Amino acid sequence: MAKTTNRSFRLPAAKMPLADHYGWSSVLILVLSIMAVRLLMIAGANISLYGDEAQYWLWGKSLEFGYFSKPPMVAWLIRLTSSIFGDQEFGVRMGAPVVQAVTALILYAAAREIFRGQERASLAAHRTALVYSLMPGVMVSGLVISTDVPLLCFWSLALLFVLRARRSNHWRDWLGLGLALGLGLLSKYSMGLFILSLLIAAVVVREELSDNGAENGLRQTNHLTLKNSRLWLAIGLGLLVYSPNLVWNIQHQMVSFRHTASNAGTIGLQLHPGHMGEFLLGQLAIFGPISFILLLILIATGMRRRKPQNAPPNPRLAVGTARFLVIFIAPPLIFAMGVALLNRANINWAAASYSAASLWLGWYFAVEFKDRPLFPRARLRYWLWVSVVILGTMVGVTAGYYREIMQQLGIELTRRNDPLVRLGDGQRLGDAVLAQLLAEAKTSGTIPILATDDRMIFATLAFYIRPPVAQVQFQSGPRPTDHFQMTNPMSGQRDAPMIFIARPEVLSGYNPSTSAREAMEVPEVLGYFAKHEAAGAITIPIHADYILYYRLYHLQHYLGEH
Repeated sequence: MAKTTNRSFRLPAAKMPLADHYGWSSVLILVLSIMAVRLLMIAGANISLYGDEAQYWLWGKSLEFGYFSKPPMVAWLIRLTSSIFGDQEFGVRMGAPVVQAVTALILYAAAREIFRGQERASLAAHRTALVYSLMPGVMVSGLVISTDVPLLCFWSLALLFVLRARRSNHWRDWLGLGLALGLGLLSKYSMGLFILSLLIAAVVVREELSDNGAENGLRQTNHLTLKNSRLWLAIGLGLLVYSPNLVWNIQHQMVSFRHTASNAGTIGLQLHPGHMGEFLLGQLAIFGPISFILLLILIATGMRRRKPQNAPPNPRLAVGTARFLVIFIAPPLIFAMGVALLNRANINWAAASYSAASLWLGWYFAVEFKDRPLFPRARLRYWLWVSVVILGTMVGVTAGYYREIMQQLGIELTRRNDPLVRLGDGQRLGDAVLAQLLAEAKTSGTIPILATDDRMIFATLAFYIRPPVAQVQFQSGPRPTDHFQMTNPMSGQRDAPMIFIARPEVLSGYNPSTSAREAMEVPEVLGYFAKHEAAGAITIPIHADYILYYRLYHLQHYLGEH
């Protein structure tokens, strides 16, 4: 008797739509998991605040619409988090991983918007959030607080609203764009490059951002044009939201703008191709070597116009989308490269480029990765994606526990193999300086005023000396060169006794010789006082070949500027 089966009565297994696999719940789990790991690393890592972090914390103690070198957003953010979680490293830094998680979710939404109508739009959005979250620069930025953290958030938010307003022309999207522009400008002045990109896109990109838009009934009129009054109203709203910082600068002799211009330092005709080369190598560290090189290849190949007539299905990014993304990638990168060529640029100055870059990489790893590979061998393409994920994860782990990992491996840390060496040890320095001040108080009956000539030392001591002591900052020129020269000038305590802590000398042994100590440069501040004398020194050993040696001086009767 023939064997029968019930195969004909089986229902075919339902194939879950791709959007269900990579919807909001999936990306929320991913992003919140990464955020939780970063928060645990911040809480467990024993890393002192960097001078800039301590400076932003100190700014936040006095809420203003501006500060000497930066707009106020980072100080406001730290004031919020430290008010809730305390004036400790965790309270200062915890806003970074939270805001970076929000940025990843915003980019997920932006990817779903820009890839509307595409078959794998949700997968591309999921890959975008992952590419951004695992970017080496973001992995490090998620553990420390900086102005780039809110900048990237509001840059990405503005990008999302541009994409929505371009399609819908709805007032809520244009108003959202204006609000994001203003908050971005209150985060970092480089947000102005977004407005430049916005105007270029309004002129250049007229195509639909989806080749499949017409087939899916999604073709809409492009409302991002210079003739649209709502675009100009959005820009006007952004400038209005930003305007309190402009008013603050006018009231303070435009100090922030002057400082930003001096940092750029583009005046001069001499070119420095080596500096630009260093900057480009730095982008391999910020975006990741694989991602950055792949991005350049995609831009070079993706900007070629395709013939729409009788063209077979092609997973290459639509030409309109490619142009749109390049317009929001190129300006920060080109500007920073130009500054590097003319003078020198910090490698993070192009960070805003990588919001739109993450969208393009997300699309590649979701769609072109399989259907139109740049690399013909499947195994190579697979390891390309795995390498991006592994590299980002490794950078994130080692950034928080680098010294512990090296210790477990039995490798001695030196100034050459420790990327955190410049952080020093703020807690030990603060304890040592406080002990010196208390010893002085026992002799004189009062705690002397603490004087410095370096903003990083000023801010570090303000954070780590508890309870806080009175501090002043020395200014040698006619104008302040940092925030504390403006707010805590030495002239305000002209006749009070002071103890001055000089900028550290870096020594290469635990027992510096007397001749080496005597050969150190005499601080300029001594010439501005009627009486001064040495008051000892503080030695902070970081590694065997990296010892910070701080000299102390008694100062009396400030004479003022010469």
